[in-house]
Amino acid sequence: GDWPLTQERVGSRITALIAAGNIRHDLLVEKNKVGKIIGPKGTTLSTLIANSQCEIFVLDKEGPPPDCGEDIRLITMVGGEAQVSACLAEVDSVLNTGYVPQPLQSPSQQPADYAQPQATGYAQVPAADYGQAPMPAML
Repeated sequence: GDWPLTQERVGSRITALIAAGNIRHDLLVEKNKVGKIIGPKGTTLSTLIANSQCEIFVLDKEGPPPDCGEDIRLITMVGGEAQVSACLAEVDSVLNTGYVPQPLQSPSQQPADYAQPQATGYAQVPAADYGQAPMPAML
């Protein structure tokens, strides 16, 4: 729907994102679970947004959505279909299992002394097998 109203700051941001071709997914949650999504000092919410590349709006201060009880709040996710799907799975895990998402590290964020484990050795192929026809597929 159109809630939150488009003249509100959050509502106008959601409307602009949808106008840019993104999809919106709304999730009703109990008010007492909003803190799980936000996390300490907003860290869980920031990590969810960074990992999923999806905008997340936790509408708590706006009160309950229309036709909902006082103990219900709305979480709105806006992004591409794959991003919204990934975000919804992460949010569901946070709400239902106590999962705490960890920031994804790009290679540039790894410590300078971090070394990738190297594969050790290669299988030796006997010289007699060179030039042979490939083995038939085993089904």
